[in-house]
Amino acid sequence: MTSIPNFDNKEFPMREGKSVIERESVCVIVYKQETDQILCLKWADNSWKTFVNGGTEGLPVQEAALIEIREETGYRNVTFVAEVGKTRATFFPEKLFKLKDLMNTNTGKKIAEGRHKVMQEFYNQFLQEWEGKC
Repeated sequence: MTSIPNFDNKEFPMREGKSVIERESVCVIVYKQETDQILCLKWADNSWKTFVNGGTEGLPVQEAALIEIREETGYRNVTFVAEVGKTRATFFPEKLFKLKDLMNTNTGKKIAEGRHKVMQEFYNQFLQEWEGKC
């Protein structure tokens, strides 16, 4: 089972005396079209898996995304395809829910369909909680 980082996570709580600092950031989906693989990074110190991400440090989004890919994966020969929504809430419908339709192999399509159902379930529950319906 994968842990999802959040502020109430008892296993990985916020550090006392440290404030939350919001910053502009990028979250990058690295997708290898030939094999229908999406790269996820596994954190060394816990069980979290994430997409490539990091701060923009005042750079344009595309430049920051390419720097983060290079820093976190070593990949240099990548093509920037598109910038998606500016908020995390729009990330699911604008990008993640479209991934299953981009798969090219039968295996990729089958895996993506299962993951799509899990994401849809999570997103629906998130929206209900966000709107105070749970």
